[in-house]
Amino acid sequence: MMSKFCLVVLAISIAMVLAIVAGGVAAQDSADAESGLSEGGGILTGTVTDRNGTPIYNARVRASGKSDYTNQSGYYEIIGLRTETYRIETHGKTGTNLVNVTCTEVTQRETTTLDITLHEGGMVTGRVTDESGAGVSNTYVHASGLIYVRAKTNSAGYYTIEELVNGTYIVTASGSYGSGLVSNPMGAGINEGETIEINFTMRTGGSISGRVTDESGLPIADIEVNAYSTQGPEFSEWAQTDYNGYYTITGLQSGEYTVTTYGWCDLADNSTTAYVQLSETTTANLILQEGGTLAGEVTYKNGTAAPYRGVSASGESYGYAETDSAGRYTINGLQDGEYTIIASEYLANLVNRTTVNVTAGETATANLTLYEGGIVMGRVTDADGTGIADAWVDIYIPHPTGYYLYVCCYGNQTNGAGYYIIEGIPDGTYNITASLYSYFGCERDLADNSSVVTVAQGQTTMHDFILRKGGVIKGSVTTYDGTEVAGAFVSAEGLSYGYTYTEPNGNYTITKLQAGTYDVSAYPPSGLGLSSNSTSADVSAGHTSLNIDIVLSSKPIALFDYSPANPVVNQTITFDASSSYDPDGKIAEYEWNFGDGDTTTTTENTTTHSYALEGYYNVILTVTDEDGATNQTSRVIAVTILRGDMNRDGALTSTDATIALQTAVGSRPFDDAADISGDGKVTSLDALMILQAAAGDCHAI
Repeated sequence: MMSKFCLVVLAISIAMVLAIVAGGVAAQDSADAESGLSEGGGILTGTVTDRNGTPIYNARVRASGKSDYTNQSGYYEIIGLRTETYRIETHGKTGTNLVNVTCTEVTQRETTTLDITLHEGGMVTGRVTDESGAGVSNTYVHASGLIYVRAKTNSAGYYTIEELVNGTYIVTASGSYGSGLVSNPMGAGINEGETIEINFTMRTGGSISGRVTDESGLPIADIEVNAYSTQGPEFSEWAQTDYNGYYTITGLQSGEYTVTTYGWCDLADNSTTAYVQLSETTTANLILQEGGTLAGEVTYKNGTAAPYRGVSASGESYGYAETDSAGRYTINGLQDGEYTIIASEYLANLVNRTTVNVTAGETATANLTLYEGGIVMGRVTDADGTGIADAWVDIYIPHPTGYYLYVCCYGNQTNGAGYYIIEGIPDGTYNITASLYSYFGCERDLADNSSVVTVAQGQTTMHDFILRKGGVIKGSVTTYDGTEVAGAFVSAEGLSYGYTYTEPNGNYTITKLQAGTYDVSAYPPSGLGLSSNSTSADVSAGHTSLNIDIVLSSKPIALFDYSPANPVVNQTITFDASSSYDPDGKIAEYEWNFGDGDTTTTTENTTTHSYALEGYYNVILTVTDEDGATNQTSRVIAVTILRGDMNRDGALTSTDATIALQTAVGSRPFDDAADISGDGKVTSLDALMILQAAAGDCHAI
């Protein structure tokens, strides 16, 4: 089952892919224009000047994926544009710190004139160092927000990012590939004409290492392993297994990760949780078990086969196949659970869906007959009724049991006038959301709009959206003594989702939120020993919710010891956590996991436990302070069998000697616990030594 964060990562990944697709289409349009194939395209032209009216040479003017550089007179011309509203991003020559972002409408077969005045941009400067304070060279620092700009550090580790427009940005420093170095991202509130300083310290990140095998222990090579962080997609990384199935993911911040590898052949996906610390390696092995199989036929209403049609299975995992020439399909490697099966021929608006339970190692059958699907169409506008181009409209059933109907390139992105159409939808009630993902959109302060729509077979449902100015949450993150926490990850989760990182002064801003109540959570950066915390905030469209402040307390310190040092089976062991403490309060609760399936929670700092079997046990202590902050530690203890303890009660008595004597004469099966002399046999001498030890002779055994 996917976590909320994994879904956010999935949504971001899909948006990036769609942007790449859009960029590819735009690049092709540009090539067509240059070769004279797009004669019906619109033209955008004008002059770029500074505030004094002086023409600017070699400024780059970009309209979506098309661009042009100004000549000596500041003149530019972009051709081959479709009818829609474009976001125009203009940058002066490198080093001038001049920038402008605006929007304009362009109509095919017409010329639109747009003169652009560049003004001084905002700047971020600082230094990137290692833990010793030495500058780190050739490291990229990225500023991502309304626009994206990056810069590389010089030989002393200094950098300057220029040409930023007003807005909220996330600034990150990334170590070179394979270096394993990490730093905490920072938030930045940028004002044009101002400069802020953000310094980064690169530390050796943690790593996750392990092996991916099948159930028989055979390695699985060349399979991707992903580590998804709960503290933002900037922290997520991946690696690929080698020939022997081993992998290592490096450069990880401290925190909790979901380690996932996706099914291979007939093996199902698998995931586990890993906790990472800086400079340390966490082991996470993954065993891919045989998955379930889904098979069936897809036909038309007249009973003929539907060849080469897509079939998807969404549930605990995801699978996809295309029917063969006879309409048959097979999807392997599915985890156990209920799945929604959709067969579709979108261009013909034919679809069907059903549900089926899948069990590992078995084949479930799902035959589907295609019928005319439902259609949802409408328009996305702003509050003034102006159509919004390039908005994405997604129709889906929410997870964990649902699925998304992403129909790339068939109409669920609005055209230049804001209209969209989604075809091939099965009967049912769905969530539907209009969003602005792309950096190329103009209305960057508009929030998503979500609602519910019911779709019927063969019918068209009209559904319009109005995207309004989103709500804003502002606040600060501090420690209990008022110290600002820079680089904390802050998320707002409600009807929509937003996140950012705190600025160097501990302040944060989250924008573009739909109206409603939100859970606002702050997670501290690595290495500060602070615990996460959360609060709630009510958000109104177009308004700012101020002073949503979050205080992070210090994590309690978990420590424990145990006695005796060499415990044996069924012996009472005392676990003592009295050395645990809380730097800013008191410990309220001690939770013990003894590693044998038994747990206990107590307000006392000591407890007792015994083990029925010999072996190694990983004992985990989790302490919770008065503020709810937690921390944990673990120790592996070895439990052995006490020599001569024939009844496994943890003590030597005359009963044990009697049992040993019975073993010696053959009335009981051999038990090496009775072989005190170590000669591989049980004799009356062994029974005598047990009896002497039971009487208090410490030298008998």
